Amino acid sequence: MNEKNPNEGNLNIQNPPVNTDIDYKLVISSLKESEEKYRLLFENMTSGFQLNEVITDENGEPIDFRFLDGNSLIENYTGYSIEQVRGKTIKEIIPESDSEMIKKYGNVALTGEGFNLEYFSKTFQKYFKIRTYSPKKGLFAVVFNDISERKQTEIEIQKKNEKLQQLNDEKDKFFSIIAHDLRSPFTSIRSLSNMLDEAIETNNQEEAKQLSEMIVKLANNATDLLSNLMEWARSQTGRMEFKPELFEITNLISEITNFFNLNAEQKSIELTKQLPLRIEVFADKAMVSTIIRNLISNAIKFTRPGGKIIISAEEKQDEIIVSVSDNGVGIHEKALNKIFQISGMYSSKGTQNEMGTGLGLILCKEFIEKHHGKIQVESEPGVGSRFYFSLPKQRV
Repeated sequence: MNEKNPNEGNLNIQNPPVNTDIDYKLVISSLKESEEKYRLLFENMTSGFQLNEVITDENGEPIDFRFLDGNSLIENYTGYSIEQVRGKTIKEIIPESDSEMIKKYGNVALTGEGFNLEYFSKTFQKYFKIRTYSPKKGLFAVVFNDISERKQTEIEIQKKNEKLQQLNDEKDKFFSIIAHDLRSPFTSIRSLSNMLDEAIETNNQEEAKQLSEMIVKLANNATDLLSNLMEWARSQTGRMEFKPELFEITNLISEITNFFNLNAEQKSIELTKQLPLRIEVFADKAMVSTIIRNLISNAIKFTRPGGKIIISAEEKQDEIIVSVSDNGVGIHEKALNKIFQISGMYSSKGTQNEMGTGLGLILCKEFIEKHHGKIQVESEPGVGSRFYFSLPKQRV
């Protein structure tokens, strides 16, 4: 009788031995493939990414952090390659790192609470948008984007909005001057003219003379104001030509000062010139004439009868300084901040109720800055004022 095979009909046949070498290679291959897919995904992120390990002191407070990994965008954004920074601390990479920011990042790793922010990096001179989170206690990840282009656009838009607001303020002030300050003297002139007619009819010569003098003053003020308005409007619309040339400025100052001699005599004001024999300046003669005329006119307006005004000029290196000083009423400190701004334009009546809007000083500032010069003022209430400005001696 044949013996029966013990394995015959047994379904639990022992499996053949496993080839461990083949399985190990498969695992390694799979891991390598997964890592490559991960790295491919990692490198194709549209944001910069870095993984960091927090470093704490003996009290558990964040004092530094170590760079563990990141994608290639780090190099694009910062200029540092991954190989340069991997394993190094932030203080090794950027010694001037902000300790407060290090603490802020470190707390993400310790507490698990991330944050988002936008900030400007002085080190890289770029704006970044930052998002942080903690994948594991002691670690924190940073996802960041370079938003410099967007921020620059926002800054430019903000500047344009501020410029538009300034233009609106200037427009409103301009129409306010036309509606009120320019109409006011002509209304007064018409009223005084009627009174002058009555004085002439009644042969009241003394009253007629007084009224006539008042009309002349109002007409002069209105003419000055209208002239400034027209010049300022032309400068704002770009219709005023800028034609700098080399000319002798002391003659121009003398001519303008002589023009104001009668105005000064009417208020018993001493008008003095302290000028060198000859100074040449490279500037627009018409604009310089407007500047000097406005400064002398203002000095006469705000100087009391019996006062003194000094007009001077001197050379300093590559520029000349023209100064108009008076011992008049002076300007309060609060008003000094407004006299060159049309949005907060300062105006007051002269010592004999002469009218003004302050537009002349604003025009002076614009014309001087067009020459790359500066206008400044020193003033003390009750003591007087000194306005002085600079102009180039040669072509800028």
